[in-house]
Amino acid sequence: MIRLFFLVLVAGMASGCSLVFKDSGGKKIANYDDRSIVFGWLDMSESGDRLDRVVFEQLKPVTKKKYYTMGIIRQEKGYIVYHIGMPEGTFKLSNFTGHSCLINPFFMCDAGTIYDMPRQGSTGGIVVGKSGAYYLGALKYKRVKTGFFEAGKFEIEEDKDPPSQEAMLKAIHEKLQYRFPDQMQRLESVLGEQG
Repeated sequence: MIRLFFLVLVAGMASGCSLVFKDSGGKKIANYDDRSIVFGWLDMSESGDRLDRVVFEQLKPVTKKKYYTMGIIRQEKGYIVYHIGMPEGTFKLSNFTGHSCLINPFFMCDAGTIYDMPRQGSTGGIVVGKSGAYYLGALKYKRVKTGFFEAGKFEIEEDKDPPSQEAMLKAIHEKLQYRFPDQMQRLESVLGEQG
């Protein structure tokens, strides 16, 4: 009985972790021909949290369904965030969530923290034009000291020592080459064109 419980638990976790890229309406993207790959770097080492989710908001063109959940690849000191199906438009990092655990990765964890990004400013923003690969930039979480009874605060600054863009694209390619072969073939051709 206990084995069955753990089998169901592991199967549920595996199905919950499946990677499917969706448009802002929640529909699976069927045609990637006019879509772009957006990727960047987020260093969370100062927070102590494990990154769970990154959400981008479409600012232009204006639409009711405007949120895109990014894929995440954990690296030694941070995370590669990416989406392989972004349409043309203006986007901004909306929020990201993380959690910390007493014993990693999933034992005695907190409920998680949602880090909301400011609505104004250019940090975490990008304009996606014609189909291609777009680099969001390298961001670093920085804790801001507050008083004892004040809520915690943070700011995002540019990370001075991220992996190279080429290394990030290779990591994305390695992760997705068997699940999204057509899109990864397109990534290879885009990289060839951009030199």
